[in-house]
Amino acid sequence: MSNDFGGSLPVAIRNYIDQEVSRATLPTIQQLSDTLGFHPDTLNRRFKKEFGVSLKGYIVRKKMEEGYRLLSQEGRSVRYVSKWLGYNNPSSFSTQFLRIFGCS
Repeated sequence: MSNDFGGSLPVAIRNYIDQEVSRATLPTIQQLSDTLGFHPDTLNRRFKKEFGVSLKGYIVRKKMEEGYRLLSQEGRSVRYVSKWLGYNNPSSFSTQFLRIFGCS
């Protein structure tokens, strides 16, 4: 992601996250802040002001939506999906999934 976002920074970040989630290449908030030259707190504050949700919360939600897609449409295993989405432990993925969707 270049820092030529040509408009609203939060919108550019959201679009980038939406595009990259299916490639399992989502950067961390620290990586985003390093790339864009903004402090992580600044990115989060601007994102939350624009969308009403924290940047971390948005990233987690998008990962869980992609996990749901991989599990339901592609029949992938929880172990595969958790690793694909960057979770070191399938139980961490499962806990987040349960929190977001209310089922495991």
